[in-house]
Amino acid sequence: MSGIAIFNELKRNGWWNEENYLVAPTKDKLRSVQANPTSYPVLIGITNEQKSFVAGQISVMLGEHKFYSNYNRASIKFINSLCD
Repeated sequence: MSGIAIFNELKRNGWWNEENYLVAPTKDKLRSVQANPTSYPVLIGITNEQKSFVAGQISVMLGEHKFYSNYNRASIKFINSLCD
């Protein structure tokens, strides 16, 4: 897998703006891959593990956060403590 090939493919398909900032949340963009697989031969050609890695890296670049059930109570307690 070539990171440059993935970047170029995503750039061609409108994932980045002219300043190379991502323009939409990962889940929205992943829907475009599913809807138009022929536009994404590089992404379609990598393993599921690599796809998961790429999606994770894009989420990191966007600052997307995911809560996990074992941390929900602690996270909510922390957030609520800041709001008091």
